[in-house]
Amino acid sequence: MKEIQFRSTLLKTFVLLATFFQAGCSIFLGNVRPVEQKSSSYEILNLTQLNSNWKKITSTDPGSSDLTFQSSRTASIISINSACKDENDSPTRKSLKELTRELLLGISEISFQEEALINLSQTPGLKTTLKGKLNNEIVMFRTVVLQKLPCIYDLIYISTPENFTQEEKNFESFISSLQLK
Repeated sequence: MKEIQFRSTLLKTFVLLATFFQAGCSIFLGNVRPVEQKSSSYEILNLTQLNSNWKKITSTDPGSSDLTFQSSRTASIISINSACKDENDSPTRKSLKELTRELLLGISEISFQEEALINLSQTPGLKTTLKGKLNNEIVMFRTVVLQKLPCIYDLIYISTPENFTQEEKNFESFISSLQLK
């Protein structure tokens, strides 16, 4: 019973977090109108093909992530979200640190945070790992933020602290498979 309640709570937390992700993308894109454009210029690993514990979560909500998976073993979530501005508009370039800070709005009581610059698909990115509280739950996050104008890409891993290392390699496989076109 507690496991089912936790899975439900983690999924609700992710939905709340996805709302923050979308808000971060709107801030990046000028907040003139809601971001409706997703990138079609990338390829990434389908986690269900890597490991049968991963299930794809589908949503018809226009504000949802591009692709989301949840582990049936740990309830951890891995996703990618993209937001692109019309190429005729001139997008505002922000630092990866600013984009990450906007992405993680709403997370409180941060007790651990680590950042590293990385390069994915010939694009600089910022990988951030932190432990904090979201929706009254203590969770671990790992995010990777990339900016290849006119789009930004947010790759997210969210888990309970005790399960974080169990699915960490799957997230690393997910991010290393990203191919931006």
